[in-house]
This record gives sequence, structure tokens and C-alpha cells, in this order.
Amino acid sequence: MNDALGGLLRTFGPFLIPVALFVAGLVGYTFLVLLGRAGLIETDEGNEVSGEGWRRR
Repeated sequence: MNDALGGLLRTFGPFLIPVALFVAGLVGYTFLVLLGRAGLIETDEGNEVSGEGWRRR
């Protein structure tokens, strides 16, 4: 395993780190979207919002 990681780092260099973080975030986001569509977590869909957003009072 260590040899494979070293080979990837030698081939792609430091560019591999941000790509790996992006892919991990994309997988996590996809997982959360799928949980939301399955109804296992709460989402903001269906809530009535005035459209005015947050205001100072």
C-alpha cells in the first residue's frame, strides 16, 4: 500500500492532495443528498420561506 501511495505522489506530485480532498467532499456531499432524498435526514425542502432572507432587527 505504501509503495502505491509513493508511486502516485511521484507521478502526480502535490496536485494529488487537493484532488483527493475534492473527491472526498464530492462523495460526502453525494452521500448527504442521497440521505436527504431517502428522507433519513431533515432538509429545507417543503418549508415555506418568505424569500426576504435574514435581516437585522
